[in-house]
Amino acid sequence: MSNLKHIDLEISSTCQASCPMCVRNTAGVQIINPANQTFASIKKAYKSISKQLETVTMCGNIGDSMGNKEIGLICRWFIMRNPDILINVHTNGGLGSPDTYTELAQLGVRVIFGIDGLEDTNHYHRVGVKWSNIVKNLEAYQRGFENKMKVRWTKQFNDDDDCGEYGMAEIQMILWRHNQHQILDMAEFAQKHKADLWYRKPVIHAQDGLNGGMPIFKANGEWSHNIHEPDEMLAKISSYRFSAPHQWFDGNNLRDHVIKAMDDIHTKEGIAIHKWKRILAVQIPVDTTTITPEVKDWGKNAKPLFMLDNVGNYEADLTKEEIAEYSTPVACKSFNFNNPADLTNTEAEREIFVGADGYVMPCCMMGSALSMHLQNNVEGKIRQHFVNKVLEIGIDKFNTSKHTVEEIIASDALDQLVYNNIANNDVKHGRLPICSMYCGTHNAYGRPSLDDRDTG
Repeated sequence: MSNLKHIDLEISSTCQASCPMCVRNTAGVQIINPANQTFASIKKAYKSISKQLETVTMCGNIGDSMGNKEIGLICRWFIMRNPDILINVHTNGGLGSPDTYTELAQLGVRVIFGIDGLEDTNHYHRVGVKWSNIVKNLEAYQRGFENKMKVRWTKQFNDDDDCGEYGMAEIQMILWRHNQHQILDMAEFAQKHKADLWYRKPVIHAQDGLNGGMPIFKANGEWSHNIHEPDEMLAKISSYRFSAPHQWFDGNNLRDHVIKAMDDIHTKEGIAIHKWKRILAVQIPVDTTTITPEVKDWGKNAKPLFMLDNVGNYEADLTKEEIAEYSTPVACKSFNFNNPADLTNTEAEREIFVGADGYVMPCCMMGSALSMHLQNNVEGKIRQHFVNKVLEIGIDKFNTSKHTVEEIIASDALDQLVYNNIANNDVKHGRLPICSMYCGTHNAYGRPSLDDRDTG
């Protein structure tokens, strides 16, 4: 597939955190056996297609990219194969050594830090992430740009104006009710570290008896608190992205840019701008009082699962109602990276996802479902229906421990799974309902955007 230009590569399923929505854990307790893709396996699997790649994004479904101690070697190898490649590394910022972050900066690797508030709030969602490590690693990353002559610059990020270090880092802040008062403080924090800033929408699964909140557990399975979606007025800034200014002066700093955006948003809707500022001024604590007995006991029986010796099919027959519900138009970034809504262009640039377990899938959503199946933990009829299709085609056809990425792409495995039927909105005629579930017009996640890993 000569039009494969982008790879979403999960190099690690290890992580120190217990974030609530991560499939790596149940009620804070890790339930999978973490793994890393090795430098040797990367070279073997990607050598034949590495020179045609334009971007490699190391984000991960299950783990943190910085959990792989060979990340520097892996990035260096991709750069050696293609000196102008753009590599994006996603991390919670608290994992990995400062020396590695400095090395990534010098390699011209872009690092995206998931930081949901400052020292007094980040840990309420990013459970187990140590704040002092975040600061050390952010500072170490910026130190990598001190000698700009030794830094590799790409087409997207270069030092033509002698400001190439600005925006190489990005901070993504998920907005919650308990951290919404720090929207402007985070702008100052990002500017201090010369980082772009992107406010993100939360993905929350509210539980009965929690006042619409989501329970948070410690790593030992003990319930700690509930977190809630942000105030609707402040949430309007979600999905807004702000670039780090190269020169700072009144009116040209991140804080001022965020204030102006918030003012403009509310002015256009006829809302007095003092109202959002009034809400911003009040710090709302997390909920530590509301919990149902059933939810509180979630972590008691959680235990690690092991890879399946034999993978079998699921009882996942769809009803007529489900077939109708999931027969919707979709936008597919895997099929058309630059214009996901256009599913007619067979020559468009494509992207694939490769999990830490080494299986090639069209996207991270499918990769997550397959990884959970391999850990005996896949839930939901739609995901199980998808896994059945993979098993029908032959799971080994997607495995990079048995085939190179080029061999997998050259086979018809991905075509059978998704590409041949992606433009057909009728589930009865082969379109996978999981596509509508995550990237269809009716779902809660929204169509994929051009922004990396955006779900909102």
